[in-house]
Amino acid sequence: MSEPRGQKKLSSLAIGVVVFGVALVVAGGGYLYWHAHKAAPKAAVIDPYAGWVSYCDTQTHGCFKHPAAWEVKTLGDSGSTNAKSAVRVTSPDQKVAAAYVSPWNSVKPSGPAGYFIADVAALPNPLNRLSLVGGMPLGTNAPMYALVDSSLLQTYPLKANSIAQLSLDSGFANPGSTVRSNLTVTNPYLGAAPQPDRAKAWFSSNDGKTARLIIQSFYYR
Repeated sequence: MSEPRGQKKLSSLAIGVVVFGVALVVAGGGYLYWHAHKAAPKAAVIDPYAGWVSYCDTQTHGCFKHPAAWEVKTLGDSGSTNAKSAVRVTSPDQKVAAAYVSPWNSVKPSGPAGYFIADVAALPNPLNRLSLVGGMPLGTNAPMYALVDSSLLQTYPLKANSIAQLSLDSGFANPGSTVRSNLTVTNPYLGAAPQPDRAKAWFSSNDGKTARLIIQSFYYR
């Protein structure tokens, strides 16, 4: 017995509605899955050395970066270190200065003396066996970052935000160092001898962060 024509139309309409509903569910589920699993946009990578230039010496082939606008002055051999390369790189406002001497073969430790240690870290290239130390001899007005042989950290297990008794020269170099170059970055005009809290403020300032970047950039070609 055949269905009435009107009933057939209703059945076809119902089937169409169901099919359309299923399609919507599938499409919606697919969109939700794609939205949940789509790759998040990558954050822009900021190069802290953008606009900087490199200085490289021709003796021990040590290199470091500094802002392009900084003044580079060749110092020559003072006679005390037998240095073949000696330069001073100074910011336009004279608040930060990097001193580089190479080869560095005149380590005359003094002390022991007290040092405020603000920062200790290995340089990015572990094969160089180099580290950076940020600190200040107590009673001075020269908080600085210095390039050091990592053996220094074996002799003296330095920790950030601490006071240590060290037998070093003014550039944090230690006897028996294999570092062929001496690089320090400091504020030469900080004024009266600061207490550790004031020195700590310099290390967290923009000047201190720039000084750290200079030391971090060092490598041997």
